[in-house]
Amino acid sequence: MKLSIEEIMQLQYILPVQGDLKTLELVEKIVNKSMIKDSNVKEKDIDFTDHEIDCMQDFIKFLNDQKQLSFKSLSLIRKIMNNKGDSI
Repeated sequence: MKLSIEEIMQLQYILPVQGDLKTLELVEKIVNKSMIKDSNVKEKDIDFTDHEIDCMQDFIKFLNDQKQLSFKSLSLIRKIMNNKGDSI
């Protein structure tokens, strides 16, 4: 999945910060994959596993139900939700 730097920065708002050990370890993997090491990069192609995408989609659905989604994250949310044909 190609993400712009802005979208990568928005990941922090659509990832759970609390949960069971399995969930937090999955979040850690997502964060590590999305780290930007080159300041000249404008976008990054990140190979998320189906399980990682499921985790992000589940939390996006939770935030949607709570009406806690941010307009700044909309582009990222659409990419993640459309990745496997899912929708909110």
